Amino acid sequence: MPNPVSTALPNPSSYDLGTPGVVIDRVTGLMWQQPIETSTSYGVNGSVASTLGIIYCQNLVLAGHSDWRLPTLIELISIVDTTHINPAFDPIAFPGALSLPPNFLTSTHIPGATANNYFVVFFGNGSIGAGIGSTDGYARCVR
Repeated sequence: MPNPVSTALPNPSSYDLGTPGVVIDRVTGLMWQQPIETSTSYGVNGSVASTLGIIYCQNLVLAGHSDWRLPTLIELISIVDTTHINPAFDPIAFPGALSLPPNFLTSTHIPGATANNYFVVFFGNGSIGAGIGSTDGYARCVR
């Protein structure tokens, strides 16, 4: 798991920003969508709304790649940077903080919940929540 550089913990975060539109995490090897679609937030409850973020990522073509997907919970929390708040991620690697509540969707299903309830990561402070009820979220795709 990457750690904020200023904490002096093992695996300091390191990002490659050399490819326009994407961030490559040198610790995990994951490639992240850098600019996100901010005009649409996806509901995470209900049979149709819960899959929109997944479908968006599956249809994304970015930096010459078409194998994007919605990240798992552990993948998404790997870019949380607890040395920052509002947003709790590296502002250089992931610029353009949202003015709306920054919940981001994951593809990780909540155990014991109905089929269409997934975890979300709140990038205001890096906390994890349940995407149920009227929770909306944004998609930041990964490959």
